[in-house]
Amino acid sequence: MSYNVVFVGNNNSLMEQLDKLNINSTITTTKELLLEHLKTNYKTVHLLIISLENDMDSFNTILSLHTKYLYKDIPFIIVGNKQQILNGLALGAYDYIITPCSQEEFSSRLSLTLESLSCSTLYKKDKIANIQMTFQEYLFSEIKRAERGIYDLSIVFFSIVPKELTFDSDDRTICLLINQLSKLVHSRLRSTDTVVQYGTLTIVSFLPFTSSFNAEAVTDKIEKLYLNNLPHWITNKDQYQLVYSIVSYPSDGDNPEDLLFNAEKILEKNIASITI
Repeated sequence: MSYNVVFVGNNNSLMEQLDKLNINSTITTTKELLLEHLKTNYKTVHLLIISLENDMDSFNTILSLHTKYLYKDIPFIIVGNKQQILNGLALGAYDYIITPCSQEEFSSRLSLTLESLSCSTLYKKDKIANIQMTFQEYLFSEIKRAERGIYDLSIVFFSIVPKELTFDSDDRTICLLINQLSKLVHSRLRSTDTVVQYGTLTIVSFLPFTSSFNAEAVTDKIEKLYLNNLPHWITNKDQYQLVYSIVSYPSDGDNPEDLLFNAEKILEKNIASITI
């Protein structure tokens, strides 16, 4: 399969490395040039490579893509140092490459990303899942997809709980906070990710092609975003805590039963650690 890749940034070393690869590549040095290129070519672009050498410009580029309906589902990877990568993953990056890196490493990581993209297009789903099956059935289907595609699958369980066991919790408040959290999670998803409801007061995010390390980085950003965007009109919001657990296939289980058991066990442990 022939891939069309667009590089965004001013990193001359990365441009030279990209030029040596046997793929169709286009260089755009600014957000404006990228958007101009996508106007007529977005249907044929398979991947964007966004260099994070200038954090603010790079993040503005990513946010601009999120606001454009035709471009928001184009997968992108980010390239930068470790701290830049941690900041950028929460914005929905498909993958990352830590710099500096050798030509061989750059080529290998990019090739693996493009190969995984060719698989993921078969399983692309809407961000708001309308699933006509039980949670266990859907979990099983995601595991089978990961098994066939030979990729990591991370699953994040989010819940809102009262900080004090003696506190008479208000289910309406919890539902409002869960809805707010769900919106924030949706806003940070890639086109391959899905959020579903599990029980009444828990939401679960399925993150294909995502290691536990990447899932932890994304979840940490979502938690900070949640805390910074709590609606002011929910007067007793400080009495509740966001709690989550992360499990990964196949390292934490290779079947739905084991993954679900481990996720609930971790979630219960985390809840116990914050309640009084």
